[in-house]
Amino acid sequence: MSVVPPHEGEELREIDLQALLLDAVDAATIATDLDAVVTHWSKGAQRLYGWSREEAVGRSVMELTVHERDRARARFTLAGMLPTGHWEGEFEVCRRDGSTFPAYVRNAVFCGLDGERAGIVWVSVDISRRVETDWRLRAAARGSWANAARSSSVSSCTRSSAPTRASCAATTAASCRSR
Repeated sequence: MSVVPPHEGEELREIDLQALLLDAVDAATIATDLDAVVTHWSKGAQRLYGWSREEAVGRSVMELTVHERDRARARFTLAGMLPTGHWEGEFEVCRRDGSTFPAYVRNAVFCGLDGERAGIVWVSVDISRRVETDWRLRAAARGSWANAARSSSVSSCTRSSAPTRASCAATTAASCRSR
């Protein structure tokens, strides 16, 4: 039994298999020429960015995935990536509906059969949940530090003399109201 169905009565070509594999991955996989014009738009890219393959192919990847306010930075990143052949990092990207989200992006130049640079592969994954979890953990840690500071000031208040206890109580009450 074949895992991959034959393509129009022939053996599936290598490139067709690669396209199927890219579509199976839950990440946006985009191929462009060296001018960043889309030549391949995976199903993951369709899900993540909201543009169909038909709408995306032939258009600038910057226009489809980068908010207008960030395009200069994206072009600068692209220009810096071309000499090294790769770039990866976090970047705020944009969906078709204009909403933005943090993505982990990895770009790499690829070569054609002739060995010459042929284009760029762009892989991006939505990291919104991770960023939100990190933010919540930092907020919880800040809350723990604040609670520890409050409890240490309260414990020092209980060891103090009576006049100082009154000022500590006022300070503690004020900090409780500010929460």
